[in-house]
Amino acid sequence: MKFNELPAGDYKLIIVGNCVKTILQGDKINADNLYLIFPGCADTEDFFSNTYSFTVKPDELKEDKVGLLRMHGVVRYAFNNLPEDVTHVEVIMENVSNQKWITGEYKEACRANLRYAMIPVTRATSEDYVMGSFPTLTDGRSTLHVNFYKTDGDDIYLTQMVSDELSVVRNQLLDVVLDYNDNGQISIEVTLDNKWDGSTSGGETGIQ
Repeated sequence: MKFNELPAGDYKLIIVGNCVKTILQGDKINADNLYLIFPGCADTEDFFSNTYSFTVKPDELKEDKVGLLRMHGVVRYAFNNLPEDVTHVEVIMENVSNQKWITGEYKEACRANLRYAMIPVTRATSEDYVMGSFPTLTDGRSTLHVNFYKTDGDDIYLTQMVSDELSVVRNQLLDVVLDYNDNGQISIEVTLDNKWDGSTSGGETGIQ
């Protein structure tokens, strides 16, 4: 970015990537009043932003590089030992953020949910079922509910609260393995990959 055509003075640059215009809300005159709205899990893009403060001096040729931060955390699910008549699984993550203030924190609790069609034959899938969301609220925990369906309709076959101790973190990959036991209960294994850089399945990483 080249800033030499700007009048001398102090500036704050707001950069948003992979976002439609409507995701950015608030007073555009004041950067502190701008925030991103969680677009919903059906939108599988990653979203990036950053706030960059800089000063332009008279007769100074200024050229800087500004990196963008991924706003999402990513949860990747695997489902094992599902009954043969289960055709769809819905995962519901409660208490994730609905807003990311550009110069501040994540705020406002919301629900992130997606429904997946199960692959027939094996019932133990190696497929990645991926859901992106804004992070869990600060100092809080997210609750994971799972609904099982026998058809593609709205009649729930089985529902269970799996965990109330999960935490979605910005720019990190949470692997959740759900194992349907013979007694009809679900066991869970959770692994947090805090070195994930987007190079494995879990969301798009390119800036468009």
